Amino acid sequence: MPAAAEDPSRDPPWLVSVATAAQFFATPLRGEHNAVRWRRSPAGDFAELAQLAAAIDAADRVPLDETILLDLRRHASLAGSAAIDRVLADLALLRDHGHEPSVELLRRYERDPDPDLPIDVHSFHVDTANAATETILCTYFGAPSEVLARADALRCVDEPTLRARLWQRFGAGDDPAFAAWLAEHAFDLHYRPREGAAPPFAFGRGELCRLAVEHPFAAARACVHRAPPHDGVPRLLLIS
Repeated sequence: MPAAAEDPSRDPPWLVSVATAAQFFATPLRGEHNAVRWRRSPAGDFAELAQLAAAIDAADRVPLDETILLDLRRHASLAGSAAIDRVLADLALLRDHGHEPSVELLRRYERDPDPDLPIDVHSFHVDTANAATETILCTYFGAPSEVLARADALRCVDEPTLRARLWQRFGAGDDPAFAAWLAEHAFDLHYRPREGAAPPFAFGRGELCRLAVEHPFAAARACVHRAPPHDGVPRLLLIS
């Protein structure tokens, strides 16, 4: 099971916990610190919000923009309305800081059938970009995202047996061409826990989290994270 620290003083060394929105945006992702979380327990019944959202559509992914959220509030209890107000406030806050957040109800993610190295979001991975950016997440309902410490993360394509299988699939070519092929298929972005690794760290429900992304101007190594294993419970997720 993922391990989550309750006391900020016991946070893993790669994580910085803060108590306010101002600290959340001002704290740099630098050095070993590749994640920041705003520790909070927002008021509201997010289970009710998830239930209302689930009634909109039976699809695996149900987008929830401001118009839809405001409409759902007409059918919500006071506690459900408080949850909707929190989500609306988070969307506005992030946009005010130059981000482009979205909220979805996620029943399940599409799984990658690759026999050697599945690269869906349930696999530990890093996000990449060509410009300076960061990933922001908040799980309001359902299982939160998980992080694997860089010290405990082994890049999958560096495992000799798997690398040999992928080389066979690649066919003829030199090492630079093979590296380019791995990057083209995003195989080089995925990780697995090293032998003896600590359990992955799970953020708390309702916590806003900033994760370092791999890009040319990054001051911290990208955060290795994944969507939690599917447990049959939908997730109500903000992502930017």
